[in-house]
Amino acid sequence: MLERVLPRSTFFFRNLSQGVCESRQNFLYLAPTTWPIFTLMDSTSLGQRFVDGLSRKDSSELLSILSPQVDFRGMTPGRFWEAQDSTVVVNDILLGEWFEPTDSVSEVLAVETAEVGHRNRVGYRLIVENPDGRFLVEQQAYYEQQGNQIGWLRVMCCGMLQIQ
Repeated sequence: MLERVLPRSTFFFRNLSQGVCESRQNFLYLAPTTWPIFTLMDSTSLGQRFVDGLSRKDSSELLSILSPQVDFRGMTPGRFWEAQDSTVVVNDILLGEWFEPTDSVSEVLAVETAEVGHRNRVGYRLIVENPDGRFLVEQQAYYEQQGNQIGWLRVMCCGMLQIQ
């Protein structure tokens, strides 16, 4: 007998060869021998705070979340980004290039946070508006916490996808 678990976009499962796995209506069904390799986190995580600060374009909040010497790498459809300074990450990359001054986040559609081994993950989907229209933006971020800040951060962005 298979057991229904969370939506399959939420978890990656280890040891699938040892158990039965099948998908029905976007849910992953697993035999009891398989188990998730990460767990959901609460809504007060650094990842959630990062999304809140980013969606408000709050540079002070973002700078308080990131370690001053954050090890940052990012990937957008047209470029790779690297920095080791939180001011550069926030002011030049996140709020300078990725979300320009004319961009406004009008809605946060989804936020998922989880622990992946010793790292954390936050995935988020936003509606961004600017003079060129409305756009859907989804990003996945993996980070390591150093004290109460993010010291290591990797972000992948799907780009700004125009919507009606």
